[in-house]
Amino acid sequence: MTSSLLPILPAVDDVLLNFAQSDGFWANLAIAFGTSYDVVKATELRQQWQSRDFGQLPPIEVLSGEVLGTANGAYSSSTNKIYLSASFLNTASSAAIVNVILEEIGHYVDAQINQTDSAGDEGAIFAELVQGNSLDVATLEALRAENDQTTIIVNGEIIQVEQADFTGTNGNDNITGTSGDDNISGLGGNDTLSGLAGNDRLEGGSGNNTLYGGTGNDVFNFAYYQNSDVAMDFVQGQDKIDVSSLNLSDWATLQLLISNDGQNNALITTFFDGYQSQLKLNGINPTLLQASDFIFNTINLNQTVNGSDSSSSANDQLFGGLGNDTLRGFRANDTLFGEQGDDRLEGGSGNNTLYGGTG
Repeated sequence: MTSSLLPILPAVDDVLLNFAQSDGFWANLAIAFGTSYDVVKATELRQQWQSRDFGQLPPIEVLSGEVLGTANGAYSSSTNKIYLSASFLNTASSAAIVNVILEEIGHYVDAQINQTDSAGDEGAIFAELVQGNSLDVATLEALRAENDQTTIIVNGEIIQVEQADFTGTNGNDNITGTSGDDNISGLGGNDTLSGLAGNDRLEGGSGNNTLYGGTGNDVFNFAYYQNSDVAMDFVQGQDKIDVSSLNLSDWATLQLLISNDGQNNALITTFFDGYQSQLKLNGINPTLLQASDFIFNTINLNQTVNGSDSSSSANDQLFGGLGNDTLRGFRANDTLFGEQGDDRLEGGSGNNTLYGGTG
């Protein structure tokens, strides 16, 4: 381990100590790792951390950026080591380094208390929760859908690892990718994400975020995030907007969500639980957009899609996607889009707008 990490490790220990002593320890452990973990091993870990005993944590090895590629860090259960990128350490803030180490410790914890790897990027979920940050439903679902596994070669040996991509915090982050293909997620706060070269995926998360894809074929994710994002350099015919997490599958439906911001920039707007989510495409006239500029949901399921029932002002937009679906708005003034298939639309109380779609 490089000596430059020594001043940072006490901050990591403090986070784990506070987490182990917190009332929410067990609830947050279940959010990150599921409910089928080994309680005995988890209890042992908690007791060790409460006693400031961190000797069980895996050693840290610093590798060149060429070995780890676009990842800032990784953990391998086969070697029981945390690997950190030297190029990342040379430029990252102390807070960012602490976050990545906590993420890899999360992968380590998962390997200790679960027989199989938890779904998605459990390390990133763990890192947020142990630092006292809450994750909204959309962010949690996105992290659980990630595939964070890959292989690296260290001293000629092929090692399976779980890696940390570029993930922000609930604060205001400035995250810059690499010349490779990066996954950059801002999480909370008002973030600036820059993909640089490569085919990058940018996900602002909640807050007011500024997104730069850079060169390459980039994807800007649009979801229920309570945000107001701006894609500064969207290129038609090259970049795409991913709306699949909304369950949206129809270009005709999407056109109803696109407007002109008054300065000839395309503005995509939706809402859930009364909170608005927006993505502006800087310099792109809305009349020029085509279906080929977007990634739609292509999974054909017969499902029930529920809106929020939290209050009479929690307006929702719900999308049926493919299949024969039931959409339920519950309270507030909701807009339901059945889209394709034979759908059942239940607006509930409030003044609701229903679009049956095809079928």
